Amino acid sequence: EEQGQATRRIVIRASSVPRVIACHQSAHGEVRIDDDRPEGRLGTAVHVVADHYIRNRVLPDLTTIASLHRVPCNDEFEFLCRSVVQAWEQGLAKQFPGPLVEQSMAVPIHQDGEVSVHLTGHPDMVSLIGPAGVRICDWKSGRRKDDFRLQLLSYAVLAAKFYHADTVSGTVVWLRDRTTETFKFSREQLDWLTSTLVAVALTPSDYRVGEYCVTCPRFAECPARRQLCVSTQQTILSESDTVAVGLDADRLHKLRTGIKCLKAACEKCEEQIKAEVRHHGSLPLPDGKSLVFRSKTRRRINSAAAWPILREYLPAHVATGVTTIGITALKRAVMDSQLTGQKAKAWQDVMSRLEQVGAVITDDTPYLTETDEQQ
Repeated sequence: EEQGQATRRIVIRASSVPRVIACHQSAHGEVRIDDDRPEGRLGTAVHVVADHYIRNRVLPDLTTIASLHRVPCNDEFEFLCRSVVQAWEQGLAKQFPGPLVEQSMAVPIHQDGEVSVHLTGHPDMVSLIGPAGVRICDWKSGRRKDDFRLQLLSYAVLAAKFYHADTVSGTVVWLRDRTTETFKFSREQLDWLTSTLVAVALTPSDYRVGEYCVTCPRFAECPARRQLCVSTQQTILSESDTVAVGLDADRLHKLRTGIKCLKAACEKCEEQIKAEVRHHGSLPLPDGKSLVFRSKTRRRINSAAAWPILREYLPAHVATGVTTIGITALKRAVMDSQLTGQKAKAWQDVMSRLEQVGAVITDDTPYLTETDEQQ
């Protein structure tokens, strides 16, 4: 929410519309805190990779992207990135001619003498179809959520107004299960959401606590969230052994929501501690120890380089899942596929060949720990 000389300007991000409709107050206020959870960073890194691939038709260096966004360059990250390639090559390329990626959009949806309401956002990919049509694409790197249609409709409203389009369709790409869903939006749907957002902005209701609180930019200042965290903490500390015994469904749901808010608050505090340690190098503790970052080494498989070798050792139904297999699971699969007496040799052969082609990658993963060593 921004204050101007003549009008009050309320800005709603398309990606946050499901949360804003659930809790109107989340669209207001001065304090903004970005979400820095691991799953958020992973999603951002995957979107950067998708952006680069659509623009250049080649994947960027995944290790560099992962490092920049502080996510592990592991099987999960590689699988999601290669799912982008598969989705594009197996259908999206024809559906999205001349794609525009991460276009910054902002459109007014209401304006009078006192207040203006604006919808903003960056659709992952947009394609202009014919003289007055637009098609949008939304990459989903996380698990399925029920509110994705509302979020897609929000981008549809944004794109329709930005490009003055008469027809709008949207495609959601679920990268984890490599499926897509496409929806066509009617003028009635677009108008309904527009009027709903204006009503939300102009007539904010009370704060409403829910699972969406953990991603709300007003997380730190929300009085309802603070009250829920305090009451949940007191309940857990006073009745930790029997806290859920005898509660009805409504109270169980409220307790579960409170626990999620508490966990999110703890995670945000943990990230702040990590930021302090990164800045100072180490933090001395009252007991004489120091809080420092250490690194642990982890080996992983470059699935693209490993595939020609692995399919010689693994049955077809096992090899198809190699894009997400780790070294421990790979060892088990290889040895299970060999006869007794040949298991160890087969595993040695596999690792030797994988190392020769550079398919075994060693990563150093930082972690926070307490140490007695003097810095």
